[in-house]
Amino acid sequence: MEVVEKNPDADGVYIFFHGSMEVDEIGSGELYLLKEIRKVVSKDCIIAMSMDAHANITDELGEYANITAGFKTVPHIDQVDSQERAANALVKALKEKQKPYLYVQRVPFLLKNDTLLTGEEPLKSLIALTREYEKEEDVYSANLFLGHCWIDAPNTSASTVVCAKTKEKA
Repeated sequence: MEVVEKNPDADGVYIFFHGSMEVDEIGSGELYLLKEIRKVVSKDCIIAMSMDAHANITDELGEYANITAGFKTVPHIDQVDSQERAANALVKALKEKQKPYLYVQRVPFLLKNDTLLTGEEPLKSLIALTREYEKEEDVYSANLFLGHCWIDAPNTSASTVVCAKTKEKA
């Protein structure tokens, strides 16, 4: 394994993940990579990422990442939009000198992904709600992740992830 130099001066990092990478003997590939990145950057560095709507979110995600922006469309036609939302949220947090926090709530059920369309109910209304939440001043992003039902992993489920300015609960 290559030795990577620490970079405590990095203010922010942006990553584009799929979100459902499961690796034998490691578990969540995304969580593993986030942990490795955290070893290189300081705890104050803001890590932002965009992910597929089918991401399987781990309970630990908020311990290693600060911002996430998930695709809001199935079929996926908003990849660029989600990447821009994550990058813009990172820039906003840096300009405001804020350290966003991810609130993760996994929902203990599986959805059959190939039949879900965000242009139809009930997902249409749920995605519209995430867009409304994102208009709030303290919210950087609001996400509904559908999970990737064909991945056999402990974190395979639907989830909601909201990124807000502070860790304090209202």
